[in-house]
Amino acid sequence: MPETKRYLHAARAFTDCVLARVTKAIEAYQLAGLDGDVEAYLCDFMTAVEEETTRDSLVLTGDRLSQISPRTFLHDQFHGMVLQATVQRARIYAPGAPEQAREAFRVGLRQELDRLAKCYDGRVSDDVHVRHIAALADTLSNGHRAALRDGRFRIGPAQKALNLFLKYQWTAGWIPEPPHCPFDAIIIGQLPTQVRCNWTDLDAPETYLALVAEARGVAGSYSLARWELAAYDKASPAARRANTG
Repeated sequence: MPETKRYLHAARAFTDCVLARVTKAIEAYQLAGLDGDVEAYLCDFMTAVEEETTRDSLVLTGDRLSQISPRTFLHDQFHGMVLQATVQRARIYAPGAPEQAREAFRVGLRQELDRLAKCYDGRVSDDVHVRHIAALADTLSNGHRAALRDGRFRIGPAQKALNLFLKYQWTAGWIPEPPHCPFDAIIIGQLPTQVRCNWTDLDAPETYLALVAEARGVAGSYSLARWELAAYDKASPAARRANTG
């Protein structure tokens, strides 16, 4: 269909624009030695992207074409990346769980992340943030036991999902700096060896808080969110390929 080709062309153009501007933002941030105002820079980036792409970003709805906001596009991409980084890498699902149950869990995760993200338009304390992580784990466990391995959405995958979603929203300039950062194998590998754990099996708030404490010790004068941006970029094979490719 011509309409579908037009939509795909617009989507690819939008994605290329986003990637180019994100690359420029990261380069400026690194050159600033973590002292640059990354939030302000990325707010400018989002404004420019919206101005340049709103007129061309189209979505097929039924037999009509209608405009889709670049913010909505990015919001959907953030959820997709969270699913890929959390659900697909953490052995979330029970063996043999039906696709209908898995889809219901994915919808539930998206809804809970959107609901919790609304609480981060201002400063959030460690205690409140950890309660949000525990609530996310418990809510999804109680509502989707049939889909989950051992009937449980653990603290480890819950913190990864929420912290990563907040990281994306912060670097897009939508929310203030979040209190913590995502903890996965790459970031845990940057910490001292006092806490031995696999993030996919972590299910104790105390262990999560021990990781937070160790990370703060390594981060020094930098916040966890800012330290993690540099630490992940340095250690991630995908980030290294992107920087050299």
